[in-house]
Amino acid sequence: MNYLIKIFRSCWVYTGMLLVLLCLFSTRLYAQKYIIADSMLTKQMQLEAFDSMQFNPKASLAIAEKELGIAQAIDYKPGVAGALISEGSAYFKMGDIKNAMQYMQDGLNYSRQYKLSRLEAGALNRLTTLYEGIGALDKSFECIEQELKIRQAMKDTSYIATCYQNLALVLHKQSLYDEAIIYDLKAIDLYRTTRDSLYEAITLSSLSDIYIRQKQYPKALACLHSALTLNKRGETFSFLGRYYGDIGNLDSSLYYDNIALKMFAADSDRLDMARLMINIGMLQVTKGDYMPAEENIKQSLAMAKELSNLEEIGNAEDAFAYLYDHKHDYKNAYAHYVLSVAAKDSLNHIQMADRLAELGTRFEVKEMADKNKLLQNENDVQKLKLQRKNILVIGTVSALIALLVIGALLFRQNKLRANQQKTELEQKQLRAQMNPHFIFNCLNSIQHFVVANDVKNANKYLSGFASLMRQTLENSKEGTITLSKEIAYLENYLALELMRFKDKFTASITCAEDIDTTAIKIPAMIIQPFIENAIRHGLCYLTEKEGRLEITFSLKGANLFCEIDDNGIGREQSQKLKMVSDIVYESQGMELTRQRLALVSKSHGSDYTIEVIDKKSRSGEPQGTTIIIKFPIES
Repeated sequence: MNYLIKIFRSCWVYTGMLLVLLCLFSTRLYAQKYIIADSMLTKQMQLEAFDSMQFNPKASLAIAEKELGIAQAIDYKPGVAGALISEGSAYFKMGDIKNAMQYMQDGLNYSRQYKLSRLEAGALNRLTTLYEGIGALDKSFECIEQELKIRQAMKDTSYIATCYQNLALVLHKQSLYDEAIIYDLKAIDLYRTTRDSLYEAITLSSLSDIYIRQKQYPKALACLHSALTLNKRGETFSFLGRYYGDIGNLDSSLYYDNIALKMFAADSDRLDMARLMINIGMLQVTKGDYMPAEENIKQSLAMAKELSNLEEIGNAEDAFAYLYDHKHDYKNAYAHYVLSVAAKDSLNHIQMADRLAELGTRFEVKEMADKNKLLQNENDVQKLKLQRKNILVIGTVSALIALLVIGALLFRQNKLRANQQKTELEQKQLRAQMNPHFIFNCLNSIQHFVVANDVKNANKYLSGFASLMRQTLENSKEGTITLSKEIAYLENYLALELMRFKDKFTASITCAEDIDTTAIKIPAMIIQPFIENAIRHGLCYLTEKEGRLEITFSLKGANLFCEIDDNGIGREQSQKLKMVSDIVYESQGMELTRQRLALVSKSHGSDYTIEVIDKKSRSGEPQGTTIIIKFPIES
C-alpha cells in the first residue's frame, strides 16, 4: 500500500513539473511574439513620422516619442536609434536647433555603439543638413566624409551620390566652385545610373547656381531647363529667378522667385523661404518698390532668427542696409550694417570655438598617448627583438624555399629547351633527307621523258625542272612557308608531271574564298609527296578512263584542311604493280612526311593529322584514294 502511494505522489510531482515547463515555454513564445509585433510597430511608426515630417513636424515629434518608448521597452535597438534621429529631424523642422542637435547626436552615438551602420549614416546625413543650416560648414563637411565612407562600404549608389551632392554644396558655400562642379557632376552621373530624376534635378539646379556665379550663363540655363524637364521644384524656379536677376531681367527674376516662394510655403520650408524673401526684397529695392521690399526683408529676418541661422540673419541685415542706403536713410543703413557684421562675427566666433575645442581635445589625447608610449617602451623593445628573430627565421626559410623553387624552374626550363632543340634538329635532319629523295624522283622523271620524247620537249622539261628545284631549295630553308608559296610550288610540279604523262590525267587546285593564302603558313615540303604518290601509283596505271586529280584547301574552325582526291587504281592494286625500287622510294617519302608532321605536332603543341580513305564502289571495286591533311593554322 505504501509503495502505491509513493508511485502516485511521484506521478503528481512529474506532472506538475511538466505543467510548469509548458507554462514557461508558452510565456516565452508569447513574449517573442510580442517583441516581434512591437518591433514591426516601431518600423511603422518610423514611416508615419517621416511622412508627417514635412507638413506637420509636431505630429511627427509625437509619433517619434511614442516609438522611442516602445523600442526602449522591448530593447529594440534599431527602433531606439531611429526614434532619436526622427525626433532630432522634427525639432529641426520646428526651428529648435538646440534640441535637434542633441537628439541627432544621441541617435548617432547610439547607432555607433551598437554598430547600426545604416542608421549611423542616416544620422550623419541629417547632421550635415543641420550644420549647413546654422552655417557650421566645417562640421557639415566632416559629417559628409564620415557618411560617404559608410555608404561606400555598403555600396549604396544612391546615397553615395547624395554625399557627393552635399560635398559640392559645402564647397559651393566656401566659393570653391571648380571643386564643387566636380562633385556635382559625379552625383549627376550616379543619379542617372540609378534613374533618380528628382535628385538629378536638385543637383542640376545647384550646379546652375555655380555657373551663374562664374558668369557661365549658357551652361546655367541648360542645367535649369534640364532640371525643370525632370521635376518642377521651388528650388529650380528660385535659381531661374537668380539667373534672370544676374543678367538684368528683373521682372522675369521676380516672376520666378514668387513661383518658388509659393512652392516653399506649401512645403513649410522656412529656411528656403527666408533666403528667397531676401532675394525678392533686394530686387524690389533695385526697382524702387521700397514698401514691399521692407516687408519681405523683415519677414526673412524673423524666420532667420527663429531658425537661429546666423548666416541668414547677417544676409537679412545686409539687405536692410541696402534698402536704407537706397532710401538715403544712412543712419539706419549704418545701424543694420553693424548688425550684419555682428551676426557674421558671431558665426565666425562659433566656428573658431569649435576649432579650439577640437584642438584642445586633440592635445589631451596626444598627452595621454605620450604617457602610454613611455610606459610601453620596454614592452615594445622586447617585442621588436622577438619580431627580428622571427623575421630572421622566416627570411631564412623563405630564401631556402625560393632557391629550391628557382632551381626546379631552371632545371625544367633547361630540360624543355634541350627537348625543343632536339626536336628542331630532328626536323632539319628529315628535311635534309627529303631533298635528295625528291631530287632523285625528279631526275628519274627527266630520264623517262628524255628516253620517250624529243629534245625540244626535254629542254622544256629541264627548264621547268630548274625552276622547280630553285623553289625546292628556297622552301627547304624555312620551317614554314605561306600557303600561296606552297600552291605556286605545287602548280609547277603538276605542270611537269602533266608534260611527262602526256595529259593522261587532269589536275586542279582549288582554294576556298575565305582563305588568306598570304597570311596562313604551313610546314614546307609536306603536300608534294602525297600528290606524287597519287600520280605515280594511282593515276599513271589507268587505261580505260581519264585520270582526275583534285587538290582542295578549306577552312574549318582554327584548322586548314588539304584534301588530295584521285580516281586512280587504289592502294591495293598499286601494291601488286609497283616495282621493288619504287616501293623503297615511295616508302621513304611517305614515312619521312609522317615523321615530320609528328615532330611538328610535338614541338608546336598542335595536332597535325593525316587521314587516308580508300574509295570503293558498291560492288567493292577500287575507285581511287582521298588523303586529308589537317594543319592547325599558323599566322
